[in-house]
Amino acid sequence: MSPDSAARSASAEQPFAAIVAGWLVVLATDAVVLATRMTTAPIGLRAAAHAFAAGQLLALGVVLACAAAAWRRLGQSPRVGLATLVVVSWGLGALLLREDVSGLADSLAKTTALKKQVLWLVLLVGVAASTWPIVWLGASLLARSRIWPLGVLLGVAIAAANAMDHDYPDIHLIVTPTYPGLHVLLAVLAATVAGVSIPAHSSLMKRLAAAPARPARLAQLGLAAIAVVAVAVWPANAVLLVLERHLGAVLLTYLGPLHSIPLERETVVAPDGPTHEWFVSRADSAPVAASTPRLLPADAIVLLVGIDSMRGELLDGDAYRGELPGLSRFRDQSVYFRAARAAGSSTAPSMSALFAGVSYSSLHWTRGDTNDSLVYPIDDETKRFPQVLEAGGVPSTHYDGTGFLLGKLGIVRGFSTEKSLRKGGFPKAGTLLTPIEEALRAHPEGPRFYFTHLLDAHSPYSGAGPRATPFEGYLAELGTVDKRLRKLFELVDGDETLRARTTIVLMSDHGEAFGEHGLQRHGVSLYDELLRVPLLIRVPGVGPRVIDDPVSLMDLGPTFLDLFGMDTPCHFMGQSLTGYLRGEQPVLGRPIVAEGRLERAMILPDGFKVIHDTRTHSVEVYDLHRDPGELSNVFDDRDPAMLARVRLLLAYFAAHTLRLPGYDVPYRKW
Repeated sequence: MSPDSAARSASAEQPFAAIVAGWLVVLATDAVVLATRMTTAPIGLRAAAHAFAAGQLLALGVVLACAAAAWRRLGQSPRVGLATLVVVSWGLGALLLREDVSGLADSLAKTTALKKQVLWLVLLVGVAASTWPIVWLGASLLARSRIWPLGVLLGVAIAAANAMDHDYPDIHLIVTPTYPGLHVLLAVLAATVAGVSIPAHSSLMKRLAAAPARPARLAQLGLAAIAVVAVAVWPANAVLLVLERHLGAVLLTYLGPLHSIPLERETVVAPDGPTHEWFVSRADSAPVAASTPRLLPADAIVLLVGIDSMRGELLDGDAYRGELPGLSRFRDQSVYFRAARAAGSSTAPSMSALFAGVSYSSLHWTRGDTNDSLVYPIDDETKRFPQVLEAGGVPSTHYDGTGFLLGKLGIVRGFSTEKSLRKGGFPKAGTLLTPIEEALRAHPEGPRFYFTHLLDAHSPYSGAGPRATPFEGYLAELGTVDKRLRKLFELVDGDETLRARTTIVLMSDHGEAFGEHGLQRHGVSLYDELLRVPLLIRVPGVGPRVIDDPVSLMDLGPTFLDLFGMDTPCHFMGQSLTGYLRGEQPVLGRPIVAEGRLERAMILPDGFKVIHDTRTHSVEVYDLHRDPGELSNVFDDRDPAMLARVRLLLAYFAAHTLRLPGYDVPYRKW
């Protein structure tokens, strides 16, 4: 080979060598992070998890290395090379980043005259994806200087931050699982800046670039084979659970839909016995008759107030009575359901289940003609309980402060009167409660139902002024809600007629995480820090009582209908709680389920809780009696009792998941 030919060959191999060197840096960094951060997992489990994470990272590296090599081989033209990088970057961006940037795209679309969400989405994906060629060019310039080691160190820092767990919530884009596409992008950028920064004249790059052709090809084939195995073979459940908590496993979310587990491939069968009716279609079932005698007067007023993001534990005992005196006093006057669960860990899946009486996957979610990227049950025809109230002669009013709980979007639907009070950001509790108080002072004739949802206690927890910690800010925000609710309680309690007519129901749509399971905020899991919520029902003439039986917010629709003396349509998957309000001890047979981000959970009568991730196929089972914090996953795929519990969850959702031609239950981030 002539010197010129050898030089051209080495030049063509340089990008491939740079990418290989960079991914070696990322793989080594990921191994260190996994070894030092995941210390609670056995070493063998961590080793298996790293093997899969490394193999999947390697698969991504092989693809990009081939793209980089193609850059130099396409005519040796810098313009062609740059165009190649941009095309590959935008292709990966469209595939991986669409969901990540959708929220920002929605915000921009709603604040511009164009209101073209797709345009903003394409722009944002393009900008994010274009960072790869930009970083490549920047690192190439760095490689020509004496400070090139800083590029390698920067690559290590990016890779380490990207793989870290969630102990640093303020670095929002790097250490949360909410943005899987950005984790892929950060891994790519880490490998690029680390590899391309290394000068071509360094001994490592010379050896990689000048390696004999046959051994180099064999090494490449070997790496490709490892990558193929890591992509084609799905990890065991125990390994999966480690990988789900390791942010360095950047392709896990995207590879999951290509696989399944044996349990998912089984033909599930509804269980025999008294609960059988809840595990089959209820389309042909009879309505559930209202209980007698009616608990409420003919002119009853029922007021449902939601408090966004309130954790159930805040009303356990008196630990927070000083911060929440009004709610604590109201709890002492009410029937307090201490083990209530939401049907989702964010507002949309939770509220839609409460009002429609069925869980997320039973509804028809589409984007419709909205200007944002999120799905809504716009075209869903499931009857919501306010529609049943209206048909039964009970007018209902909804004062909305969210903007997305309006009837046209389907999450909440069927109110006789609906008024949006949102102007800009979320309105404060006073704005939403004042019109309800004005209506109550007017002593409306006949039965009435009112609903509003208070959003003061929402991240970033700054609404009540700066505090030392996020939890303190969150608690202070709830304190402002508590103070405002006291005025409502005083109005009702100070008017004898209102006191005799008005039932007040307080609940939260979901909880909030503050580091439990390494997670922050809400919507990110189905653990009980997000599902267990306050549920307080104060009925005129009914004394206080604490209920420890597990109940669901999906039970509220049947409860309201029962209180107004109406039958509950057969599709509702909750059961009335009126028996508890009468002082009885009813036995409720419906399962308690929740959904969010294509995860599903079920709480069983024996106190076990099953969580199934339909994207990654992981399974968790917790004994809530012994382990209320859900810290010890007791699932064992060799234990028939454990398998039976998981099959119950699978059977329930197999029976009640909406089936339409060409329709799959869509992912919804919030």
